Amino acid sequence: MTVTTSTTTIEGMLTVTIAKHKFTLSGTLAKSAVIVEYHADFADSITLGTLTDIAGDIGAAFGFPELAGEITDGVNQIKSLPVAGPAVADLLQASVRITDLVINTATQTYGVGVALDFSANPPTLLNTIELDSIGIKVTKSKNAPAAPANP
Repeated sequence: MTVTTSTTTIEGMLTVTIAKHKFTLSGTLAKSAVIVEYHADFADSITLGTLTDIAGDIGAAFGFPELAGEITDGVNQIKSLPVAGPAVADLLQASVRITDLVINTATQTYGVGVALDFSANPPTLLNTIELDSIGIKVTKSKNAPAAPANP
């Protein structure tokens, strides 16, 4: 005798507005959890403005204001790279494109991917390479509970 089981998947979507642009995230709903994501190629992503204009807005929209500081820290790490030297002044003036958004309430994981778009005024690196974009993705998850100590 063959035993069969059935499963039910509930798919849903969530629309959020960040800096006056709507993003539709799609995914699944299960046991009072929302698991939705938005992913776009660089060419299809939405341009919001400069990094300095919107980093705080993104963090506030997702309920963790430290995101702005984490993005700034990532940019500061990029600034320290020798190859990026000539582009340092342009980093915070580049247009920002949102390439990824992740909301997973089951694991309390939230993420945002941004690309810094230099295409309007690409800086030159090493006298021959034009910098078109730099991408950064930040994912924040709830800390897992500590494992009990073995006696």
